Amino acid sequence: MLDGPEGATVKLRLGGTWTDVTADAAGELVDVNRGRRNEASRVDTGSCTLSLANDTGKYSPRNPTSPYYGQLGRNTPLRVSVSGVDDRHVVLSPHRHGYLVTDDHASLDITGDIDIRVDLAPDDWASIGLAQKYLVAGDQRSWFLHMGATSPILRWTTAGTFATVHDISANAAPATAPGQRLAIRATLDVNNGAGGHTVTFYTAPTLAGPWTQLGTPVVTAGTTSVHGGTATVRVGDNDTLGVVKPTGKLYGFELRNGIGGTVVANPSASTVEPGPTTAFNDAAGRPWTVVDAWIADPNIRFSGEVASWPPRSDQTGTVVRVPLEASGILRRLGRSRAIAESTFRQQALQQHNLAVTTGYWPAEDASDATQVASALPGGTPLRLVGNRQFAADSTSFPGSAPLLVVSSGNALSGRIPPHAGTGTIAFRALFTFPPGGLSNGTVLVDLWQATGSPRRWRLSYLTASSGSLEMAAVGSGNVILQSGSAGFGLNGKSMMIGFTVIQDGADVDWHLFGRHVADGEVIQGGFDGTFTSLTVDRAAELYIAPNGDFVDVTLGHVMTGTSVTLAENIDDGMTGYAFEPAAVRIQRICDEGGIPCVIIGDPDDSEPCGSQRFASRLEVIQDAADADGGILFEPRDFVGLAYRTRASIYTQRRRAAFSITGKELTPPLEPTDDDQLLRNDVTANRLSGSSARAALETGPLSTQDPPDGVGVYPQEVTVNVAEDEQLPDVANWLLRLGTWDESRYPTVRVDPPALALEDKLAVAVAAAELDVGDRFTLTDPPAWLPPRDVDLLAQGFTERFDGFEWTLDINASPGGPWAVAEVHDDDATHDFDLRVAGGDDMALSAAAAAVDTTLLVGSVSGEQRWATVSDDAESPDDFPMDAVVGGEVVTITDVDQGFRDSFSRTVSNGMGTPGVSYPATAYVVEGTASLYSVVGGTTGRINTSVTNTLYMAHADMGSVDGEIYVTTSIPVVPTGAPITVRVAGRCTDAANYYEAQISIATTGVVTLQIFRRIGGSGGVLDSGGNAVTVSGAHSAGNSWSIGLKYFGTTLAAKAWKTTNPQPGWLTVGQDDGLTTGTRIGFLTRRESGNTNGATNIDFDDFVAVAPQRLTVTRSTNGISKAHDAGTVIEVAEPADVAW
Repeated sequence: MLDGPEGATVKLRLGGTWTDVTADAAGELVDVNRGRRNEASRVDTGSCTLSLANDTGKYSPRNPTSPYYGQLGRNTPLRVSVSGVDDRHVVLSPHRHGYLVTDDHASLDITGDIDIRVDLAPDDWASIGLAQKYLVAGDQRSWFLHMGATSPILRWTTAGTFATVHDISANAAPATAPGQRLAIRATLDVNNGAGGHTVTFYTAPTLAGPWTQLGTPVVTAGTTSVHGGTATVRVGDNDTLGVVKPTGKLYGFELRNGIGGTVVANPSASTVEPGPTTAFNDAAGRPWTVVDAWIADPNIRFSGEVASWPPRSDQTGTVVRVPLEASGILRRLGRSRAIAESTFRQQALQQHNLAVTTGYWPAEDASDATQVASALPGGTPLRLVGNRQFAADSTSFPGSAPLLVVSSGNALSGRIPPHAGTGTIAFRALFTFPPGGLSNGTVLVDLWQATGSPRRWRLSYLTASSGSLEMAAVGSGNVILQSGSAGFGLNGKSMMIGFTVIQDGADVDWHLFGRHVADGEVIQGGFDGTFTSLTVDRAAELYIAPNGDFVDVTLGHVMTGTSVTLAENIDDGMTGYAFEPAAVRIQRICDEGGIPCVIIGDPDDSEPCGSQRFASRLEVIQDAADADGGILFEPRDFVGLAYRTRASIYTQRRRAAFSITGKELTPPLEPTDDDQLLRNDVTANRLSGSSARAALETGPLSTQDPPDGVGVYPQEVTVNVAEDEQLPDVANWLLRLGTWDESRYPTVRVDPPALALEDKLAVAVAAAELDVGDRFTLTDPPAWLPPRDVDLLAQGFTERFDGFEWTLDINASPGGPWAVAEVHDDDATHDFDLRVAGGDDMALSAAAAAVDTTLLVGSVSGEQRWATVSDDAESPDDFPMDAVVGGEVVTITDVDQGFRDSFSRTVSNGMGTPGVSYPATAYVVEGTASLYSVVGGTTGRINTSVTNTLYMAHADMGSVDGEIYVTTSIPVVPTGAPITVRVAGRCTDAANYYEAQISIATTGVVTLQIFRRIGGSGGVLDSGGNAVTVSGAHSAGNSWSIGLKYFGTTLAAKAWKTTNPQPGWLTVGQDDGLTTGTRIGFLTRRESGNTNGATNIDFDDFVAVAPQRLTVTRSTNGISKAHDAGTVIEVAEPADVAW
């Protein structure tokens, strides 16, 4: 609909083929709903309503004359789609770093001319891997196509070794932008006929072309070849070289043997059904695996199932239609109340365990059962004598359904199906023993062999060590051999107990173990030994509590088998997958139930869950979603589930922007300030655990009665998180969502076809691609809205197709709560972002005119800095960002140090002008100018020609507060008397400043102190009153760094040898004698009595890390004004620390 006049297309999957039934839906309204109604509720089942013409009975399921007879069943798949949004593609999620891979094949081992083509739309084009057949291990390097900073690069080797690598870069850069689709092609002519080889690069809109040559062919002398190698071919990934894995969209790939030659590999997303496809074959016959990725098709607007086909006619009987309502998979899953298998049972029945299992009785039978059913096909039950207490213990083993309790008079017995003996018999079962234990010698298990000596293997309880076990070989009525007491401390414990007997020549080795859960982990201990002159046959009969003398012992998951590995690797079954990340659980449950599912976000970066409860699959899935706080929803392009982790919603890049005054929205736009989402008193309970409460007690949305607040709006939730310690985070996060004071937007309406007709195709496509949980903004607000962009989160969608019309309604909630910050560890190498703290701690250090595009800012407390683009690898993701200063919104594009001088110039008779400074004025030098210079483009130098003379260079940085550093190099060890070097701040002239001073003694010992100089007179400011010795002794030519921090009346200093790590502040002081002065400087002196003679003292890296310089775009919200020094500046939408 965006690329032509066609309306929506309706298809039914009939007989395994998508069948177009659009003609029978013509002229009717198609109404699609998906997502959730608001942020506070779970997702509703998606729906699509339409009707089909049925005059001929085509859509009557029981009409034998229908061409679809026998194909119109319940839950028939239905799909609604449009055209022109985007082609089908592989989603390379930034949280998963997915790719396509195919194993090596003879057809892929191209050694001559090669032609490589990749079609993608990455989030960022710089330095990403595109495709490769390249493996460092074993020297299997063949070829690798990737992007450099701006241009594509082809690498290949002739012999697979690093020594034979060839790298050729395009000599022109393609026109790219983040998210732009482009096909990149590289060809290698290994023998161009002129004694050389040629690499040529091309670009095209898609793999279909047309191809445009990029720059000129790169010709190199000498012929070459390509190492065939055995590496896999990977597309959209690199695992060997230092380039970035791409994120975004991958449409297809082609590999040709020869330039324009035979296609030997061509995976294309267009040939694959949308959803979590894991494998497919391309047209060239190569099998591809989809790793940590999925196939998406934004042209598909709804995918669901038709449950019923009710024919309806008008009164005349001439107009017959079938009104349909297709639903998402949540409807079917919600109506299926089938309980998922317990985690223990599910793992016990996995193939690796089933292969060595001869008998398995879970003992999870319902309360009215009369026997213990076998979980194996054809297995016989265990007979139970005495009173029955089935499903009586639901707490001892979190990975099990409620279990049988065995008491006095109960005895269990059963036959083990005949099977081939292996010389090994194994037994495993879950037991919970009463706190007081059992009688000494109580027989727990008798496991009879078919033949041989002994006749049975016995496991008994002993009272020693608070409950011990004993293995015994029992003949015809008498004990042949015993293991002796093995202490396990069984009393009051819930454990898996097991034994194994293994034929070892003429003897039998026995193993006895106990396995229990502690703090979510499985702990195991055991004993072993040897019984001489015995044989192991096959297990034939099992007796538990044969003497009927158990007292309230829980029993479950009884297993017999033929290997010591019986019940190995089922620890998760015992714990119920405790501490499993929520998204990992959702994916696992979906995989077990055959439910197509994709995870958006890093599955491991989701909330740890408690033990999986015994419930339906949908309930278990929803439990995990609730624990994490993300969004479980139905994708539009396949019948299945998608889960978006909470962390993936945090601080997103916006997916779309709609100008309000630019008429990119369709009326009505009605922001709503109501109490639908309001929750100001939240209690979070843990399933079978504790609780935590969070309440907003002050402010306009607080629990106080109006007008001081709004009254109490309570919310109570129960979440299946792993630990009680998680509950405060849950409660506080829900409180944050429930008390965010911004409008919600029940309907943001977009008309994509109209936007496309108005040459706003990019806006139309962005609207159509929005999905649940995506961030978008409304820009250019009118006068009746606040003068700033409206930040929103898409919660749900309603789409209507009526002939040629297509309207898209987005149900949106405030995006502000999801703008969060991350607090890094104390040992992190970068600083906090202001958004962590917010508040009024950051202010202008200097006044700014209305047109100034550089602002000098500083922290009032001195404890915060804004992360910078230049020195923090993580920060570029944050820019640009909006900030508010005096009501004006400015857009910050760069943050830099307030002053920085690396002396990258050459100057004599002075120091010149600093490399970066807010006032951009030159240094002032004190005394003879010829003694100051900048040499070699690297170093500021002062010649200390006269003893006991203080030499100083100082420049204006624009702020009275700061944190400054300088590095100095002293070429000698002082003789006669010390040499001192200082860094000065809050300086007005050579007679008034604060300084941090290092003094280098004739012994090489270095000490540090803080001084002030007022009117030329000095004073010590260190709180201890004495100099601090700095780690490391000075040797000739050593370099030292000195730091001084001064905010208000508080001062601190540090110093360190540059070969050592930077320390914390070594000395502190207080003073209110200097309140003005915006200059900083560096100083040196050969103290009285020094005999070194004229010495060159060098300086480098003179910086002020505070204040900071912000490069900004002014008047983002239309407000333009000047601001005084001290005006608070903060991020426009401050973020709190994330849960």
